[in-house]
Amino acid sequence: MRKLLSVGLIYLFLVCLPPALYAEDNVSEELKVMKQQFQIMQNKLEKLEEKVSGQEIKINEQETVKQDYERKITDLEARLSEKHFDSAQGTSSRQQQPSLFSKQIGSSTVRLMDISFDSLFTAGGSTARESEIDKLQAGSHDPKKRGFTTQNLEFSMLGAVDPYFNGEVHLVYQIDSSGESQLEVEEAFLTTQTLPYDLQLKAGTFFVEFGRLNLQHPHSWDFVDQPVVNSRMFGGDGLRGPGARLSWLAPLPWYSEILGGIQNANGETAFSFLSVAGEDFAGITLIERDVRTAEDFLYSTRWLNSLDLNEEITLNVGVSSLWGPNASGLDNQTNIYGTDFYVKWNPVGNDRGFPFASWQTELMKRDYEAGEEKDNIDDWGLYSQVLWGFKKNWVAGMRYDLADGDGVDTTDHLRDRRRRVSPNLTWYPTEFSKVRLQYNYDKAEHIDVNNGDEHSIWLQYEFMLGSHPKHKF
Repeated sequence: MRKLLSVGLIYLFLVCLPPALYAEDNVSEELKVMKQQFQIMQNKLEKLEEKVSGQEIKINEQETVKQDYERKITDLEARLSEKHFDSAQGTSSRQQQPSLFSKQIGSSTVRLMDISFDSLFTAGGSTARESEIDKLQAGSHDPKKRGFTTQNLEFSMLGAVDPYFNGEVHLVYQIDSSGESQLEVEEAFLTTQTLPYDLQLKAGTFFVEFGRLNLQHPHSWDFVDQPVVNSRMFGGDGLRGPGARLSWLAPLPWYSEILGGIQNANGETAFSFLSVAGEDFAGITLIERDVRTAEDFLYSTRWLNSLDLNEEITLNVGVSSLWGPNASGLDNQTNIYGTDFYVKWNPVGNDRGFPFASWQTELMKRDYEAGEEKDNIDDWGLYSQVLWGFKKNWVAGMRYDLADGDGVDTTDHLRDRRRRVSPNLTWYPTEFSKVRLQYNYDKAEHIDVNNGDEHSIWLQYEFMLGSHPKHKF
């Protein structure tokens, strides 16, 4: 709690600093940087228009990207005009700036940084005992107990660092089932704005781009909890860590992106790999493994393709892979493979995105070398979900989960055979809030009562302050 208060006080102190305390800008240098930004935006817009005319990118993305570039160009034009005026008058416009994060230009405000705070809560209960709910709901942001759960409090900042990089920071605050408070840096990374040959570099600490769901923050999930297979393969917090990733947009007649990354393989967020020494995996106590060679890092690849089947239907298909060390032995390895697809129907004459229908599925398989004998543990699982936006601001959903594999331990909640069926209904009063009701039917072998059947009902509610970045399609 003290850490959170410290962050809040620092933020308020920075925002409330009198403008006179800031050093004056070098106007000519700032003009030079802004002209570079202006030229970069113009080049990107021209390139986008060429791709649009050649139908090389998705129709449902092109307008959003184009409008974003046009807005940035308009903002830069206004700022350039004001800077030229300030230069002629021998003054600095920073002195009139109302805050660190926005700038008043005429009747409009130009944001230098987007800041948001998202709050996600759940109330509900289950036929399972409280000691079992934590095993059924294995995700760290899942509802964990009967009554109320603070799933996620997320503070986000993002913006342009300079003409070459964009930056994002996501800080997360949680209150666990025992009432303990936790504050962590979920993501903090930069991405390049422009590199030759349609390349992009990401560096910092971030979620591994494996499949569709691992990238998403809890507030953007379509269901109250994360799928069973994601909890088993990537742990409660999802697979993430410090590292770097390079992507390439292939010159094909459809959207095709190839990504490759390298990250640290240790810590709680590297569950299937080195994880944390002293913890158990499949009944084996994990040992301490130092980084000795390049083989001791976690490597990831992903190939994502998006095609417009017609003006109303878009299909995304991806394949992903991971490989790296695990701590059940000195030279043991883990490999995880996955495939995913997402198809969405959205009629041309829609009203702010409604109506729509979508189908999303992910399948994963893990090969884990366990112990001194390097016994191979094969686990696999999938989830498949359907969403129907049947009326403006109303979405009905259904998800099916299945997880199983060789060497099953029926007493281990992370390795037994599991099924889950989850219907839900979500109401979005506005884009800044939602209310969601979800029912879970779980059947798990590790539960020794009621034939392994459990029933849960969760009511989730969310509100957001500020401007959050757009979610990926």
